[in-house]
Amino acid sequence: MTKARLSAIIKENVQFASQDQQGPMAGGAVCVFSGAMSGIGAKILEKMVVMFRQSATFYVLGNFSEPTQAHRKRVLDGLLNRGCKIVFIDADPSLISDMDSASSQILIAENKVDYLCISKDDFPPPRAAPATKEASDQDMAVWYFARMRLVSNLLPLLCRSQKPRILNILNGGVDKSTKKPYRYIHGGSLLERTALLTKLAFHHLATENPHITLITSAIGLSNAATSHCAEASKTSVRISQALRAARSSVMERIVGTPPDEALERHLYYLTSSDCSPGSLIADENDELVSYSLPVFEDKRHDEVWDFTVRFCEEALASSAGTGSK
Repeated sequence: MTKARLSAIIKENVQFASQDQQGPMAGGAVCVFSGAMSGIGAKILEKMVVMFRQSATFYVLGNFSEPTQAHRKRVLDGLLNRGCKIVFIDADPSLISDMDSASSQILIAENKVDYLCISKDDFPPPRAAPATKEASDQDMAVWYFARMRLVSNLLPLLCRSQKPRILNILNGGVDKSTKKPYRYIHGGSLLERTALLTKLAFHHLATENPHITLITSAIGLSNAATSHCAEASKTSVRISQALRAARSSVMERIVGTPPDEALERHLYYLTSSDCSPGSLIADENDELVSYSLPVFEDKRHDEVWDFTVRFCEEALASSAGTGSK
C-alpha cells in the first residue's frame, strides 16, 4: 500500500471517529468480535470502542480462562465511552457448539448486528493440530467452520441492519488462492485452503443477502498478533508470547504487514462508507475488490456452502453422540 493511499485511509478513519454516527448508529451500533482479546482483532476492538461516542454494544467472544484476559477486560472497560457497554461471552473459537451458544445469547438480546469482525489471536502451529471434541481439525475449525457457523447464525440480525459489515481476517501468510484457486481446496497451506473456502462461502452468502458487505482479508504476518505480550500476568505466559512476538517480527520483514498499517486498513475495511455490498477481498495492493468466479465455476460456491452446513451439523451430531456414551 502506498503512503498516499495509507494517509487517505487514516484520514477517513479519523473522520468516521469524529462524525456524529448516523444510519446504523442512530439506534446504537451492535458490534460482535470473535478472536479479539489479542492481536489485530484486539487493536480494532480498542479503536472501535473509543470511536463510538453514542450508545453502542460490543459483544466479545473468546476463551476467558487465559491468564491475560482479566487484564484485557480492564483495559477495554477503561476505554468505554458513556452509553456504551461490552458483553463478554466465554466461547471456544474452535467449537461450533460454542458459536451456537454465543449466537443464541446475542439473538435473544439484540434485534440487529451492524458489525461482525472475526480474527484469530495467533498463527497456526507447525505441527498437525489435534481434533476438537466435535471431531474436526482444530485449525480448520478455528479458521473456517466455526467462523462460518457464527456468520450463519447471526445472518438474521445482520439482515436487519441498514449497512451490515462482516470482516473475516486470516492471519498467517500470503493468500495465493485467488490466482490458481481450485488447486488449494485439497492442497496448499492452511491459509490458502481456508481463504478459498471463505471466499466461496461469502460469494454464496452475498448472492443470497445482496445488501450485506462480506470482506475477506489475509493480513500477512504481522506482529500485531502479539502486541499485548507485556500484559501477561504470569512469567511463563510472558516468555511464550515474547517468543511468538520475536518470530512474528522476523517473518513480518519477509512477507508481512506493519502492525499500524494493518490496523488502519482493517479499521477502514470495517467502517468505510466506500465499501459496496457484496463479497469483497483485499487484493495484493490491499485494495478491496469484488470477488467473482469464472462462469464455468459459478455453482462451486453453492456446493461449498452446502458442504459447510452439512459438516457443522455432522460435527455437532458426532459430539452429542460421543457425550451420550
